[in-house]
Amino acid sequence: MDPKPENHPAKRRPISARRRFAFLLVLIGFFLGAQELVLRIVFPVPEVANFNRVRYSQTWFKDGDTPAGNLSNTAYVFGSSLDGTNFVHSLNLYGFRDRDWPLRKPDGSTRVAILGDSFVEGAMAPDGLTIPDGFRQAAETAGEKLDVMNLGIQATGPFEYMLIAGDVVPLFKPDYFLIVFYENDFYDLPSDAPWPIGRRVEVPRFNSPYTPRIVHLMRNVAERKPNPTRWRGRPFNFFGAAPDERNPMSHPDFLAEVRQYVDQDILEAMSAGTFNPYITDLYTIEEESLRQPINISSYLLAFQDWLRQHDIQLLTAYIPINHQVSDAYLPHHARFSRNKHPHSLRGAEYQAHPKSIATICDILEIPFLDLSPKIELLESAGHRLYWNYDNHMKGEAYHLIGEVLHEWFAVQIAKTPDAG
Repeated sequence: MDPKPENHPAKRRPISARRRFAFLLVLIGFFLGAQELVLRIVFPVPEVANFNRVRYSQTWFKDGDTPAGNLSNTAYVFGSSLDGTNFVHSLNLYGFRDRDWPLRKPDGSTRVAILGDSFVEGAMAPDGLTIPDGFRQAAETAGEKLDVMNLGIQATGPFEYMLIAGDVVPLFKPDYFLIVFYENDFYDLPSDAPWPIGRRVEVPRFNSPYTPRIVHLMRNVAERKPNPTRWRGRPFNFFGAAPDERNPMSHPDFLAEVRQYVDQDILEAMSAGTFNPYITDLYTIEEESLRQPINISSYLLAFQDWLRQHDIQLLTAYIPINHQVSDAYLPHHARFSRNKHPHSLRGAEYQAHPKSIATICDILEIPFLDLSPKIELLESAGHRLYWNYDNHMKGEAYHLIGEVLHEWFAVQIAKTPDAG
């Protein structure tokens, strides 16, 4: 007997080709969406594709003017085994030692760009203890909404500062530009600026937020550029151990010269890339340089004219070398100097640089702060702000300098007619 109709299993209708195709499209869309989400999380992309630290640094260049890749979201180690220190410098998507910067500043904020060399970047200090960090935290404590940019790059000077300003100003549009000078900014510096600021290294190329991330990745591969990940890999050594080409100890002529006056343990540290080989016999250069007045009027005029075109105010400051404010570091530096009995550089005759800058800034009506008196006062009270062997400051000193600069900055801004 046939079963009753109601006991028959229901007959399934075959899925139409259109439905199968629609289902396949949904699966593909889900897969592509998930892939895009994962790629965006793993591979961040800067808003400006061709703005990077290597375009201004003297350290990571090869083959003339060809930059050696870029330094996006990476890190390097800079330290001094003689001082028993080692610090990681974490770099942002543009290769600067700071958080990532959006092109558009946060609503209601004032953007302050701080430009300088290794002292602004914060060499020989941990992340978070740099001059811009101290400046930023002092502003937060005061309840001010400042967006502070750390534009410091090791081994740069006024020539590179002009290039950086030429690119940073139209891209990030800061409200204030603070240049922090250091003594070695003026070695072999021509008295005339080479060109007006505004000469762009390259026409900026912007990354569209709507472009699939895989397209960005493939483009970098095609251009032989690295694809930075959100997680910084193992930091590399700033100098590298000989025979690394970044280390001058790899070159026989340099090695033969420094062997004549540098102590053996320091030679070994320099060869290993654990002590800065570029500061050998630095005292001899400083002793001569600090007595010579400098003329940077053409550079400051170029900066002032360029910034005024963009309604940006220029401010300047000066950080002294350790020997200008204390004699405590002389015995240590004598170990890698030709002069084994260096004399004090604290006299008035060795303050020509800040005096020259102060005179020029006064004429141009550019606010200027010489940090020498403040630092000398602290050193005289027994506070060692610099490392014994390396010529950079300690992190706490950088942070303090940032706080002092912010206090001075607030006073200068209050003087402007449109302040507040």
